[in-house]
Amino acid sequence: MSSLFYDWYAYKGVDGLFSLINDDWSLSFHTNQELNPWWYVDLKNKAWIIEIRIINRLAEQERIKKLSISISNSTDFSSNSNIAVNQDMDGILVRRFNCTIEYPIAQYVQVMNVLYGYLHFQEVEVYGKYL
Repeated sequence: MSSLFYDWYAYKGVDGLFSLINDDWSLSFHTNQELNPWWYVDLKNKAWIIEIRIINRLAEQERIKKLSISISNSTDFSSNSNIAVNQDMDGILVRRFNCTIEYPIAQYVQVMNVLYGYLHFQEVEVYGKYL
């Protein structure tokens, strides 16, 4: 994660805990306000990625205007493949991104707010199959 806002740790994005009825901030990860804040998950092994689902916070959804999602086999994302670029998340609670690239095999999935601002979600779910 590019930065840490209070105790809204990165692991909260993949802990399986979220609420679609109330905005429990303790269920979310959160960066500081900055240019292009990002968060990524290490899948521990290479996987064929089929879909990425993002569960937004109930409050302050408008903070994430444009979102990009990339997959890579290195943590610096120097050789990455874009799954979604400049996608709108403003006011959207749950959004699915189907992986339609030709060779969607990766160990890391990165989510980035492409503007100056915060990045915070309740959960990022990655669907696919380990190789």
